[in-house]
Parts: sequence; C-alpha cells; structure tokens
Amino acid sequence: MSEHAQESNNSELLDRQTWSNRLRLSSRFAGFLWHRFVENDCLRLAASLSFTSLLAIVPLTAIAFSMLAAFPVFGGVREKFQKVVFENFMPTSAEAMGVYFDQFV
Repeated sequence: MSEHAQESNNSELLDRQTWSNRLRLSSRFAGFLWHRFVENDCLRLAASLSFTSLLAIVPLTAIAFSMLAAFPVFGGVREKFQKVVFENFMPTSAEAMGVYFDQFV
C-alpha cells in the first residue's frame, strides 16, 4: 500500500470518527435543550408573554388613535395609520372593526 493511500484511509477514518462525535454531541445537546425547555415550562411562558404583550399594545394603540383624533391636523395620518393597522393585523374583519373603532374613538 502506498503512503498516499494509507494517509487517505487514515484521513477517512478520522473524518468518520469526527462526524460520529459531532453527531453524538449534537444529539446530547438537543436532548439537553429539550429537557430544559420542558423543565422550565417554556410553552406556558411564551403564551403568557404573548398575552401580556397584546394587553400592553391594545391600550397603547387606542391612546395613539385618540390623540390623533383629538387634533384635526392629524386627520389624514390617523386614517392612513388605521387603514394600515386594520389591513395588516385584522384582514378578515377590517371593515367591521373599523366601524366599531370609529365609534369608540
């Protein structure tokens, strides 16, 4: 066997061992992540964070719309902003929500 062929075989064997170790370490790390995810109850925390964010955003948006409605100078800005919000965040019920929102503001 030539020296080049022997080096090639050793290199392939080393590559297989390296990939085997990487795969083993990756699977252990994925298991660790899953264990911590479940242990820390991350799904519940994510849900509560989403709910809290929505509770904070809705009053802030209502205040912004009220401020824009209070000053006639911002009439065009308010309508454009309302149109963008309703089209992007509530596409199926934008018209009905717009009527109720105009009554509220």
